[in-house]
Amino acid sequence: MNNPRVYVDPPLQEGQQVALDPSTSHHLMRVLRLNVGQIITVCDGQGNDYRATLLPPRGTGRQQQVWVTLGSCQPNKAEHAHALHIGVAPISGERFERMLEQLAEMGVVSVTPLLTERTNVRQISEPKLQRWRRVATEASQLAGRGSPLRIAAPMRLVQFLQTADDGCLLHQLAAPAPVTFEYNHLAVGPEGGFTNAEVSMAGGRGWHCWSLGPRNLRVETAALVGAVLSLH
Repeated sequence: MNNPRVYVDPPLQEGQQVALDPSTSHHLMRVLRLNVGQIITVCDGQGNDYRATLLPPRGTGRQQQVWVTLGSCQPNKAEHAHALHIGVAPISGERFERMLEQLAEMGVVSVTPLLTERTNVRQISEPKLQRWRRVATEASQLAGRGSPLRIAAPMRLVQFLQTADDGCLLHQLAAPAPVTFEYNHLAVGPEGGFTNAEVSMAGGRGWHCWSLGPRNLRVETAALVGAVLSLH
């Protein structure tokens, strides 16, 4: 079994003693039931993995914190060389969370909840954003990633289009996607799809509009297929 993996904000260096946040400390002590002296992996989110040794916790109650001593540092080997950012309109239920887990496992860098003309805004709230971030972090840890999948603040489609000059908007009525599909930015619409005006806006900003085939795909399916095409 791989060592438990946690993320700590940089800068870090070998030999340093670092305090883990109370939530992470609780997970290590109460859920995984690790003991003093056991080894975990501490990641700085910048591609470096540290072999760390658990020290006795400090503090009491909910604020009790685990401390670690950082040992040898090695470059993380699980991050994908191709940086992929996906904007996707949120969907209801557990489907969106399951999609985030899979995108984290695949190596996607960030997911931005998109506000489109047909987005159900009731699917977006601060508590949901916090939960999505926890889901993404936990999935990234299990996948052995050096950095967690980042869940960005919600953006309107026009703002997301402005983040890149050459992205891809997935639209069923567009031409079939080419064999060479290496985009850094993908936009996936809501269950009702992008409107014609949104498709025209994307094309006017230099984005390519492609279809993934003649069948209607669920939002999460389109996001996953687009990620596979871009990353592999």
